Amino acid sequence: MAITEDIKDRIDIVDLISSYITLNKAGSNYKAICPFHSEKTPSFVVSPQRQSWRCFGACSTGGDVLSFVMKIENVDFYTSIKQLSQQAGINISPSTTQKKSDFLYEINEQAALFFQESLNEKTGSVAQEYISKRDLTEKTISEFRIGFSPPSGSLLLNKLVSLGFDEKQIKQTGLSNISNAGHSKGFFWNRVMFPIENKQGKIVGFGGRSLDDSNPKYLNTPKTEIFDKQSILYGLNKASNSIKNLNCAIIVEGYMDVITAHQNNEKNVIASMGTAITEHQVSSIKRMAKDYVLAMDSDTAGQSATLRSLESAWHVLDSTNQNNSSQNTLLDLGKPAKIRIASLPTGEDPDSLIKNNLNEWKSLIETATPYKDFVIEIVSDKNDKTTPEGKGQIINALIPIITSSKSSVEQEHYVELLSKKIQVSAEVIRSNIGRSSRPSTRNSRRQKSHSNDSVTLSALQTDPYKTENFIMATLLQFPESRNEIQVSEIEIFQKTENREIFTSYLNSNTIEELELILSPILKDQLNYLLSLKLDPVNEFTAVRALKQTIARLEQIHIKNMQRELLSSIHSGSENPKEIEKVIVDLNQKLKTNLNEFNQKAT
Repeated sequence: MAITEDIKDRIDIVDLISSYITLNKAGSNYKAICPFHSEKTPSFVVSPQRQSWRCFGACSTGGDVLSFVMKIENVDFYTSIKQLSQQAGINISPSTTQKKSDFLYEINEQAALFFQESLNEKTGSVAQEYISKRDLTEKTISEFRIGFSPPSGSLLLNKLVSLGFDEKQIKQTGLSNISNAGHSKGFFWNRVMFPIENKQGKIVGFGGRSLDDSNPKYLNTPKTEIFDKQSILYGLNKASNSIKNLNCAIIVEGYMDVITAHQNNEKNVIASMGTAITEHQVSSIKRMAKDYVLAMDSDTAGQSATLRSLESAWHVLDSTNQNNSSQNTLLDLGKPAKIRIASLPTGEDPDSLIKNNLNEWKSLIETATPYKDFVIEIVSDKNDKTTPEGKGQIINALIPIITSSKSSVEQEHYVELLSKKIQVSAEVIRSNIGRSSRPSTRNSRRQKSHSNDSVTLSALQTDPYKTENFIMATLLQFPESRNEIQVSEIEIFQKTENREIFTSYLNSNTIEELELILSPILKDQLNYLLSLKLDPVNEFTAVRALKQTIARLEQIHIKNMQRELLSSIHSGSENPKEIEKVIVDLNQKLKTNLNEFNQKAT
């Protein structure tokens, strides 16, 4: 039996909650003044039968013994497990609650402190001079935790070993490797160090800038259990609030581009760390905004990186626009996501432009070119427009870009634009598009017929935990359904284990990343969800099934709340007006929910 279920079996919810607040018998349930908000009429109901609690007042939330302790003690999930396991007489080893990756984060944290200290020592004078030339303030240096790796890489290793970490653990972080002589040696030396943090602000790796012009100029931590350069965007944890508030993310190439931008109050800037942007990186930000601006260097390499990015990664956003064009989703609330390109002046990068002419930077971002216009411009200019063969190659290369627009008006715009660029009639381009699109039309019909398959949810009619598990399993097994659920919908999960996995899932890009940040306590539940058979759900029906099941779970919760309220009313007593109002509201909510469910089922 999982530890969480063992705790719930051994600890009675009435006994637990009554040790914090006074409970009064009310029918088959118990009632109390809610401990989480101020009120005069009791709205807090505890159900011994369901082993659950719920506030019907301002909180409008509920859960089990775990969530109650988390809320009233203001502790996290892992602390509540430790606390309740002691109370239940369950022995758990420290390794049970410690995540597999914890020691890697701790080593990186200690390394960052070492690099910061080294920057302020005499040996760090060259790094100090470099940073001074970049016009960084003390506040910025501290905020981004910029440091220095001394010329002797063994100093860091000695420091970490003195703190109790062994060489094998240090090697797992990528901070050391094995020399030809078979000895451990530091991976970074004589470099300005930039700690790389994940969404939660934990250091997962480092970037190092050479101070003696040795190659490579920039060196990153190699791939580890917690770091993969292709999955992380530098500065995202610091930029996320600004990205959401401005509904815009600006993506640049390097560390200094981000740091200089933030120092100048351009805080929605993040970096791909010198590589073409990957699908994983796009996935990590696609829920945050609807406007994405790529501001890469103006040189040929920068343009090539932009084109590679658009080709390999940004279809994640573009396909979401198409698949959800008539749905109310996070990326498409009546308006599709925009991808634009800011072309910097020759010889400038974001770092230099922001420092030298902040107003010009802002103007370039404001007037950035829609990415399809940019691609048509670049592909047309970089290829032969003088021969029929060259023009034909340009047309064939750009047909996927033009036809990716569902709007016929938008397609026509790009046909006319390409026509002018390469001096070929619009009719000829349309003819080429027609020939290339016929097979994909058949495929789209076939896919559409699959999407109309019915999804049977009869097994999930009344059991909230089975329904919760179905929702979580669908999200995990069919990542494309992820956009159909919002962070606020965590309230639909009454099982604390599912709440924790759901929250961690939204902060992860892949199942592998989820497994790293998840406590071993939840491993059994995660494995169960990943192995749960969801027949007849498949990749074509997953989104629809998820919507239906969420609606079904909301119905179950509303009906349960009605039962709990009714069973907590004393026989023959007058119902307080507040309770009467809640019952009326629940009836109306259930009616609305049933109507929505019927619409989704058709």
